[in-house]
Amino acid sequence: MSVLLSGCAGAPGGNAQAVGPARIVEGYDCLAPNLAGWALPPDSTSTPDPQHPDAPEAGRVPAGFTPVKVVRCELMASIEDAEGRWSGVTEATLTGDLAPLLAALSEPDDEKWLGPCTADMELVPPLWLVDATGAAIHAHYPRDGCAKTKPAARDALAGLTVRETTAMKQTLVEPRAALDSGCRAEWTAPFDEERLLSISSTDSFPGIGGKSPVPSTPPTSTPPTKTPPTSTLPTDLDGMRWCRYAVEPDPSGAPESSGTAAMTGAITLRTGQFVAGGTLDPATAQLVAGVAAFEPVPRSCDATATMFLVLVPIHGGHELEMTFTAELDGCELLSRDGSGTRPLPDDVRELLTAQTAL
Repeated sequence: MSVLLSGCAGAPGGNAQAVGPARIVEGYDCLAPNLAGWALPPDSTSTPDPQHPDAPEAGRVPAGFTPVKVVRCELMASIEDAEGRWSGVTEATLTGDLAPLLAALSEPDDEKWLGPCTADMELVPPLWLVDATGAAIHAHYPRDGCAKTKPAARDALAGLTVRETTAMKQTLVEPRAALDSGCRAEWTAPFDEERLLSISSTDSFPGIGGKSPVPSTPPTSTPPTKTPPTSTLPTDLDGMRWCRYAVEPDPSGAPESSGTAAMTGAITLRTGQFVAGGTLDPATAQLVAGVAAFEPVPRSCDATATMFLVLVPIHGGHELEMTFTAELDGCELLSRDGSGTRPLPDDVRELLTAQTAL
């Protein structure tokens, strides 16, 4: 299998490296962590799993090893069960006359070609050969001068019969609670850090009991004025779907946490992990909409939120095409569709915190 990128590239010269015999292990494992990188980059944050150690380095079929079947670790699978949606691997068992495959795998690697090579990225699924006792080897595909798989091995595999395929769970991508609530397992929220400082995170804004959410002490010379948003919100919302996310704080002295992705310019992306989800009642949803209806104002706080909500308004039984992000701590701001910030009144924030508590 290959994915064509574009153009040509020159391969460095030199002799081909000799590949030694593969180490025989007790059994094959398509979930070995070091095999995942053939289709997707390996997850550097994953913790070692004693049930799935790394596979040995791919090698030649050792003398005296007689395989009776082939197991190919194919493209990633998506598996859903009571726990949620998993990423995984499809394990394909192939049988038939293995002689052509063994002959193809015994070919030496070609010397590296000095001329141009096509710049297509091959996706080569890991290959195990298994004997009658269940012992297995991680097989090496012979390579041509451009480091591509020689066609003889691919052709020999195509001549075998797929006897069984098994989808195996690997990583829980979306917990069941996230799926049921319509939330993503994680959410990356942009926060603009380049605005002039003008709003203190300790300012208090009344917003319940008939009062308008206007600063008690305006942080700027001109108080925010109510302006129509890009897409006007109805005044009779059914509610808002909420998804609550938590961001791990930066460890003391660490340059950057795994939950932060720095970008050139004014935007820092904070990624939160799903905590819970549900639906706000209409009254609370309308309060949030009232805050969002005010003109965005510059922020004056650089604190990092560790808990935030993603809110989607519901009207007439349908979700509207807009998203609010409400910080429950940090600078306690509300943004709409990832742009512009407004101070989130304390009483509205407390109400949201209580309604979305675990």
